[in-house]
Amino acid sequence: METPAIALFLLVAAAAHAQSVEGKVVSTVGGTPVKRAVVTLHGDETYLVQSDANGRFSLKDVAPGRYEVEVSHTGYQAKPEPAVTVGANTTALELHLVPLAMIAGRIVDETGDPVVNADVEAMRYHYATGKKKLQSSGQARTNDRGEYLVADLAPSRYYLRASNPEHDPPIVGDYVDRGPQRIQVFAPAYFPGTRDPDRASMLGVAAGGELQHVDLQIHHEGVYSISGRSSPGTTLELIQRFDEPMFAYATRVARAGDFRIWGLTPGAYAVAGHRQSALYALRKVEILNDDVDGVDLISPTSVAVTGKVQAADLNALRIMLQSEEGAPLNVNAAVQSDGSFALNAQPDSYIVHLEGAGAWLKSMRIGDREVPDHRLVPGRFPGPLTLVASTEAGQITGTVIDANGQPMPGVSVTLVPDQSVPYWPDLAQLATTNGSGAFTLSHVIPGSYRLFALPDAEAGVPLDPEFRKPFDAKGTPVQVEANGTLNVRLAAIAW
Repeated sequence: METPAIALFLLVAAAAHAQSVEGKVVSTVGGTPVKRAVVTLHGDETYLVQSDANGRFSLKDVAPGRYEVEVSHTGYQAKPEPAVTVGANTTALELHLVPLAMIAGRIVDETGDPVVNADVEAMRYHYATGKKKLQSSGQARTNDRGEYLVADLAPSRYYLRASNPEHDPPIVGDYVDRGPQRIQVFAPAYFPGTRDPDRASMLGVAAGGELQHVDLQIHHEGVYSISGRSSPGTTLELIQRFDEPMFAYATRVARAGDFRIWGLTPGAYAVAGHRQSALYALRKVEILNDDVDGVDLISPTSVAVTGKVQAADLNALRIMLQSEEGAPLNVNAAVQSDGSFALNAQPDSYIVHLEGAGAWLKSMRIGDREVPDHRLVPGRFPGPLTLVASTEAGQITGTVIDANGQPMPGVSVTLVPDQSVPYWPDLAQLATTNGSGAFTLSHVIPGSYRLFALPDAEAGVPLDPEFRKPFDAKGTPVQVEANGTLNVRLAAIAW
């Protein structure tokens, strides 16, 4: 049994080793103190404190050791902070928060009247999926004066999009107006007033910035219908083939199988027919400035795709056919316990993938034909698919350093594969350095790559060859072997 003297000795010894951590939280704009910021130390123990009215904070009785530092506050973005080692002396820190920004303005129609309840999005390009794609980073809705305010935006480059999903007049029952007063919606438009995102103007938003009077005019556009015939018992599905807002639409299917889908804006669609949950027919449709009639969903268009997967572990494995036209047309199926699979696809171009169980597609055959690019057009070549899977992969660890050789926290690291193969998005990987500037890329498929570390860049942006062109030669080449581990010291690239 522990005596009071021993217990007192242990308590005094622990207190002697405990240290203090104190400091100040400031804004990156002007260095002004930030009050009521939450500071957290993550280590063997977790410590938390809030800054006072002068931005100062103090933590007492912190056990010695290494800690990751986190600071947060509503309306701010955390700036990555170096890890700290709490030792024999009081540790003093200066922590930084980046004030978030806003974009404000008005949305008006072609006559200059305000558009009420318009959806407004601040969008950024992302590259993580291997394709440059706009994604929403902030949203707002206009008031009765057409005014909007998109708040809490990180400093970056944005593209503004506005639309209004409400039909004028509203869709009622099976009403379809083919006359001059056709049902209308406000078509999506990008600032300063274009339907084409490639022609949109970029809005640079600085930390704490307030972009005012970013006004955008959107235009009424007629809505149209798609009609045709399907077999009784067919379930219809409307697929929007490209990334635009999907407006409300109505569908009517007669008992004999005749169908009409209306309330559709111009654009690229596909109408799919399913029987017993399996895709039976799919027709691609382009709406320009009129209704599209005569779509045939009676005649089958699907092609059966069958084959086998050779793998050590077939548990939870799936085959994915990724459409080269876009994700809405992807199809997938489970791999059975004997390695077999079967699914229906369209006679289009797909890239074959394996998902689950940590597996990746090592090789592919159609009948006796080797297919090194993993591309499949169902029905083009006879014979079943044979897919050889592997789980053998490598790992890359490393540290990102600045020009002085010091580790850099919070830097995005991008592993760029050979982009001449169509399945390269399966190979690319992203990571962010921790408080010690370290990063890890796990389960890297064997092959040749280049590593890029770009401070203050959006995650994955080096995957865009056009963006990467000015500093492409500065990437660090690496060769990853199966079951191998690489450790690299990666110099950050100024851009």
